[in-house]
Amino acid sequence: MSMSRRRLAAWTFIVGLSLPHPVGRGFVDKATPLLVDLGGRFVEVQYFFSYPPLDFYAWARVCDGRLQRAFAVTDEGIVWNKGRASKEERDLGLKLFELRGVEGRSGDAGGELILHPTEDHVMRLAHSWSIDPTTLHLSSGQSDLGYIALAPASWRAERARKIA
Repeated sequence: MSMSRRRLAAWTFIVGLSLPHPVGRGFVDKATPLLVDLGGRFVEVQYFFSYPPLDFYAWARVCDGRLQRAFAVTDEGIVWNKGRASKEERDLGLKLFELRGVEGRSGDAGGELILHPTEDHVMRLAHSWSIDPTTLHLSSGQSDLGYIALAPASWRAERARKIA
């Protein structure tokens, strides 16, 4: 068994747009409870979300049942920001803060301000934490059994309060 195959064998992947994601400030956070619940069953849980058409990027990490980091940003700004930025996030040069009314400016060091992560950042972070999911097809060996299931209705986005 190759090294990459052994590395993958230790993981369980849950993939799909039906997973709860941090929709925004006006919605109930259903992603954190799911990740923490899974964190009680697995040693480590990681979550990555990238949807470039909506400029929506997110990641989270739960270790030993404790939420270490959760972050999401949309074109509306940061909508999920729990825990401290990881060393791997900082190593990628991500400056994860909101600036309002600042356009076309350079950072103090003369470089471009990074106001928004990209899909590349999300996949590079996934690689730094464990495995880049876009490279799963490159693993050698036989594919393992997978399951297809409907997501529970309780995962659907829900507004935090009703708007009149």
